[in-house]
Amino acid sequence: MSIRRHLLILAFAVVSPWCVAEDDGFKPLFNGEDLTGWSGDPQFWRIEDGAIVGQTTAEKPTNGNTFCIWKGGELDDFELKASFKIIGGNSGIQYRSKDLGNWVVAGYQADFEAGDGWGGTNYEEKGRGVLAKRGQKTEIGADGKVSETGSVGDPGEIQAAIKKEDWNDYRIVAVGNRLQQYINGKLTADVTDNHAEKRMLSGILALQLHAGPPMQVSFKDIALKRLKLSDNRKKIVLIAGPNSHGNGEHEFEAGTYALRRCLDKVPTVVATHYFKGWPQNDPTAFDNADAVIIYCDGGGGHQVLKDNRLATVQALAKRGVGLGFMHYGVEVPKDKGGDAFLELIGGHYQHEFSCNPMWEPDYQKFPDHPIARGVKPFSTRDEWYFNMRFREDQSGIVPILKAAPSDKVRDGPYVWPSGPYAHIVANKGRAETMMWVVDNAGANRGYGYTGGHFHKNWAEPNTRKVVLNAMLWIARAEVPADGVESNPSDLELNGMLRSRAKTDGTPGDGTPVVDPAKAKFSSKIVTEGTIDIDVDITGAKQLQLVVTDGGNGFACDWADWIDPVLVGPNGEVKLTDLKWTSATSGWGEVRVGKNVGGGELKVAGNPVKGIGVHANSTIIYDISGKGFTRFKAKGGIDNGGSDQNGGSSVQFLVITP
Repeated sequence: MSIRRHLLILAFAVVSPWCVAEDDGFKPLFNGEDLTGWSGDPQFWRIEDGAIVGQTTAEKPTNGNTFCIWKGGELDDFELKASFKIIGGNSGIQYRSKDLGNWVVAGYQADFEAGDGWGGTNYEEKGRGVLAKRGQKTEIGADGKVSETGSVGDPGEIQAAIKKEDWNDYRIVAVGNRLQQYINGKLTADVTDNHAEKRMLSGILALQLHAGPPMQVSFKDIALKRLKLSDNRKKIVLIAGPNSHGNGEHEFEAGTYALRRCLDKVPTVVATHYFKGWPQNDPTAFDNADAVIIYCDGGGGHQVLKDNRLATVQALAKRGVGLGFMHYGVEVPKDKGGDAFLELIGGHYQHEFSCNPMWEPDYQKFPDHPIARGVKPFSTRDEWYFNMRFREDQSGIVPILKAAPSDKVRDGPYVWPSGPYAHIVANKGRAETMMWVVDNAGANRGYGYTGGHFHKNWAEPNTRKVVLNAMLWIARAEVPADGVESNPSDLELNGMLRSRAKTDGTPGDGTPVVDPAKAKFSSKIVTEGTIDIDVDITGAKQLQLVVTDGGNGFACDWADWIDPVLVGPNGEVKLTDLKWTSATSGWGEVRVGKNVGGGELKVAGNPVKGIGVHANSTIIYDISGKGFTRFKAKGGIDNGGSDQNGGSSVQFLVITP
């Protein structure tokens, strides 16, 4: 074994007690002791005899399929091994799937059951259904049609090899759009998915507990090996350090999330992100990475200076993995990490040698370099660091963003320490470098970007473009001729701001969070028909109409507020005639006179009038000073959801905070 491999294994061992130095490359995702790194409804999931156990009983059934989700990271191209044992019912292993919230998952499933019908099947949960039955080799066309193209074995023989109420071994191999599933060494299903609109090339891992009769399923020995991405795609890993400073500043998670969502739309790369700093529950985080981007606080508490992580970063660089550091992340102490950063990315911020004023450089000219493709002149006010400590001979360093600070900027004050520094003042008129790149022969590419203090600057298209171009370049992906175009939605750009992110760690749209405990009206769980709503709202200044899912996830939860009216001193006022302050929907769009999908409002097949939504939804009206005393309506499941046979269930709430 090479010294380089020894260093990499040692570095990972320091990071995580689960890490193992196995020659086959598999690393455990479950520690055998508790649910660290996993999340499941505690009513149904527990640890028993070194296994993750899901169980339902006659007294405690689950209302819909529920899942134990691995929260450590996402799967792209990989091999997964896991042992399972099932007593009664049906289960499966979800991979490259979507987390719909409330422990509900949609996506590819490696199926198995206590009976003889489903073991080994590739089934898409809450999606296209059966993609390959046990024993089938199939191809899904661009139009979504599933065609059987061959056989991988006799279905009966494959089933006969699955042990009843005993431990069996599942192996899943996913490379690009080809998905292969094995049970006890036998290939059970082989799918090639060409349906670009529906297929998933990355997503979450989860374990299923099926609704229905009482059952128990157990999982153990869950291990993952990441594979180099197929089709010459490149893997970019983004790490966001813990947020710091005030709102809108050092919003590392929001900035990382926005940039990742931009990368998701680039077909030649696969991106993933980790929040709260260094990956804690994914020992495979860097195993198939082509580039690692770190956006975090720096100095002595820098993410790479803890727990011997610098050795991991240096090993990645020697393997050719690109490295990018942003804003405060370019600062390390000269005597602790300084020399390493000179080697890795060519330079770093050095305390009291470099400086950090708030200023607005005017970027007008760019070098003939792939990172500058499509970048037009721009200017943003930010804490643009300059006077970096570069390699003595400047070897290999290519400045990307350069501008000359004014004399006033050089004279200070700086953010901290306030300065001014004589050596900064003495260089008045000199152009400075605020972003640079290196291409280290036989090793990694790297960049340093000193902007990024204010989150709002990510809204500037050229700011995004130059950074996204850099990410592709250090990953050795081709940068498009006009650069990486991006047009993130407001939710993608700003949804993870501290002022907007939801408590479950998902992006928020800025709508105030409702408190169900303050509800003036809370309906039963509605699965069919309609319910009457009549609420005293005397003295209310705001009206919040809320629809939540019924506890089984929000798939197919189309709902209608039917004939909603406000009663006041002048009689009834149709709510549909008023404008809301804000309106959100878990899917689609809140609509007056139409359902959330834009179709006719119908409940139980009958046309109705009102407002169409989809759980989870909140509509807020300002009714202050209007003298309204009652709110009246009916609530019902819209046919747009119930016709999908997806188990629609919602709850209607009226809140007057």
